[in-house]
Amino acid sequence: MSRTGTPSELHVRALKDSELPEVGRHLLSHDSRDRNARFGGAAVDELIGLYVDYILREGRYARGILV
Repeated sequence: MSRTGTPSELHVRALKDSELPEVGRHLLSHDSRDRNARFGGAAVDELIGLYVDYILREGRYARGILV
């Protein structure tokens, strides 16, 4: 079943250092249920901050879809 307005292509690109704050704000905006689904358990703000720092270290890749 197709959905109207669904993109037919997925564009993949590297995140820029300047986008880190936006990624952090996005992850911090999740409620506890969403954090459990994303991180596989409870994730306090400090853990999310450490995760955001980790995903953009040199040589690391994070997978996800940002809409």
